Amino acid sequence: MNLCNGHLVSGCIDAYCTNITGSGPPLGSPVDIDVEASGALVVVDNALAAVMRVDRRSGDRSLVSGQGRGGGPSTPNLEGIAVEANGALVVTNSRAGGVVRVDPVSGDRTLVSGGGFERIAVEANGGLLGMNGSIRAVVRVDPATGDRTIVSGANIGSGPLFVCPRDIAVEPDGHLVVIDSLLPGVVRVDLATGDRTIVSRLGVSPAAARAAAGNPRRRPLEDFLAVQRTFCIDDGMGGCFLFIPPVPNYAVGFTAPAQNRCTVVDYASGGNAWVEEESQGSVSFETEIGSLVIKSPLVNGRAKVMVLLSAKNALTWVIECSEVSGDFATSPLLFGHRAQEVLFQGKKPALHLRVALH
Repeated sequence: MNLCNGHLVSGCIDAYCTNITGSGPPLGSPVDIDVEASGALVVVDNALAAVMRVDRRSGDRSLVSGQGRGGGPSTPNLEGIAVEANGALVVTNSRAGGVVRVDPVSGDRTLVSGGGFERIAVEANGGLLGMNGSIRAVVRVDPATGDRTIVSGANIGSGPLFVCPRDIAVEPDGHLVVIDSLLPGVVRVDLATGDRTIVSRLGVSPAAARAAAGNPRRRPLEDFLAVQRTFCIDDGMGGCFLFIPPVPNYAVGFTAPAQNRCTVVDYASGGNAWVEEESQGSVSFETEIGSLVIKSPLVNGRAKVMVLLSAKNALTWVIECSEVSGDFATSPLLFGHRAQEVLFQGKKPALHLRVALH
């Protein structure tokens, strides 16, 4: 756990973990954190599918709930955590697991509510507020019944729409603040009306801000994705360059030849669709895609199209490459596996928890 511009509290920050702070089970992929009344840190770790407790002084780590500790529903794909007033922990994931309450002593888990949430916060009255990135809305969850009500989103409240919300917190006066990485900025939400107001913005032009708020026109995301799934890059032999035969150019690549590596991400879910079709639905990465395609007419009769795209559980792999060589379909792998290898060889996929493209 690395605190930016601070000091290492627990775990390690070098690639090989040669210097580890604190004892106990190593952290795998910590994704969210909160503080208990005692001052201890509680962390959800996606890779371990567990809730960990960290002593903020010694850095020692202990398992609170997860495999081998606590009964109740399993907690895969953990993304958020918050501490309730009575000390109980609530954790979330973005899939069907919804909101789960964790006993901080026994580790027992109890389902509070369904639905997918990336982050969660606790109101002063004990209510739970979840951020659902798939529908880009703040949802109130009744902690007793599990009932869910949209508080702010596309059809509730005025102000800039959420595009890629990443985290939430409750202010002392009861308002909610949301960080959105594609606005990008901090948005305050009036929980009574659902109205949204930007209170801080970093490096976004007025035109981009208007577009992100839904002005002037939106186009169906499928219009963009359909093109991405069929676009052809000439392979030099009269055909298309194939990432996953027979799916051409289904993904986006990031090249870093200086480091001799290239990365590919199935951000349009074309590879996932192919795997589901080939396996007749028995294999799926459950890739979720969303966000906006915004078309702005120009004075010359043409149009500027801005794509704000987010994807979750996108198949990802890294290959060896250089400025003159590298083939996403065949070059040696450094990380993850291609869809063909997952489907036909039983390899374990590496899924990007969340990727945002602008």
